[in-house]
Amino acid sequence: MISQARLEKFKEIYQRTFNERLDDAEALGRANRLLNIYMAVYGDPFEYKGQQEEVETELEVNQNN
Repeated sequence: MISQARLEKFKEIYQRTFNERLDDAEALGRANRLLNIYMAVYGDPFEYKGQQEEVETELEVNQNN
């Protein structure tokens, strides 16, 4: 789910880029589609962050041993 603050930021960027204002419903649809494309190409960014934290924790443990 996209927060209202992130949705407003998306609307601001969209307006600057395309010189067109979007209402909340249209912006939410477009933002979700963009996020779906991103996730199809690059994977879930939240999953990656979790994996990165696991690797960093492993490195810290190995360095302390």
